[in-house]
Amino acid sequence: MKIVRLIPFIILWILLITTWISIWKGNYIGTLKHQIALMMLIINLGGYFFRFKLSLILTGLILILLTFNLIAVSFRIEATSFYLGIGGIELSTPYIQGWSLLLLILYLSINLKYVLTTLKELKRKT
Repeated sequence: MKIVRLIPFIILWILLITTWISIWKGNYIGTLKHQIALMMLIINLGGYFFRFKLSLILTGLILILLTFNLIAVSFRIEATSFYLGIGGIELSTPYIQGWSLLLLILYLSINLKYVLTTLKELKRKT
């Protein structure tokens, strides 16, 4: 079952590796968002060897950051924002990366119950 829980993390690494290969070849220029994502995923990978539950939660945090366009693991960063006009006021949503949102939904569908149980355990310990 642990392998199934890692599917979103594995997809993130596949995207990250293909992106950094393109960056190293000179096809694309890596941004600060790419570098932060690389560091976070390396830390997360190391964490899986020591604390699986906490690293699984960190994967969810990384997916949330990706969804709201704060970090990037792909060379093509496409983010969408929606606008809503109420009277004379125009409100917008935060920028959202669609594929990251889908990956976050996949992560939640696989891991939500497990993550909530883990968070309850951590709360009880403190």
